[in-house]
Amino acid sequence: MEDKKIKWEKANQIKNAFDFLEKLYQESASLIREIESQLNEKRHKFQLFSDGYCICSRTSIGLEPKEVNSWLRRKFAVAFVEKSNADLQNEQIRCTEINENSKILYFRFILDDINQSKPQLIFGVFHDIRFYKDWVKKRGNLLVAVEYADNKLLAKFPNVDYEDDTFKLKGRLKKVNLLDINSTKKLIEEVINPIIQLYEQQD
Repeated sequence: MEDKKIKWEKANQIKNAFDFLEKLYQESASLIREIESQLNEKRHKFQLFSDGYCICSRTSIGLEPKEVNSWLRRKFAVAFVEKSNADLQNEQIRCTEINENSKILYFRFILDDINQSKPQLIFGVFHDIRFYKDWVKKRGNLLVAVEYADNKLLAKFPNVDYEDDTFKLKGRLKKVNLLDINSTKKLIEEVINPIIQLYEQQD
């Protein structure tokens, strides 16, 4: 009887854990869509920079203990670039290529990390981008490269001055407690307006 109860409790814990994760990811996706909506209210008009309508995340399917830790999406990012006149005419919702004159609005969601006690949203602007490999220019691959650079790219936070054999970029970042962004007003005041200010400072 006791064994049956333990099995039921474990099954319930597993279900609750996955229900919570799904809710967490759904809330994160909703926040990203709200960020997208608010950016489209600005005079610059921005579009998602990605290969599809999606986030960018570094995950793993490996069986080694350190790889298992990356089965879950603990960190992920999205980016936006200003729409060109052609994009506005075609009503595109995403951009897959940039050039060295592009500026990128960057948002990184850190839900869980060994170096922090609370979920964080890191956001800012990347500029002065240089490509050392052709593949990184296309289909949102720069964002993939940024995610794999991870803490090395953030080592000089809030400034970014990063270079490896794939790409080089500079930038300026800010950070907020993700749990504090609990309304549209908070999002605009603490994230949208500050990132637009950073963007315009690079003009």
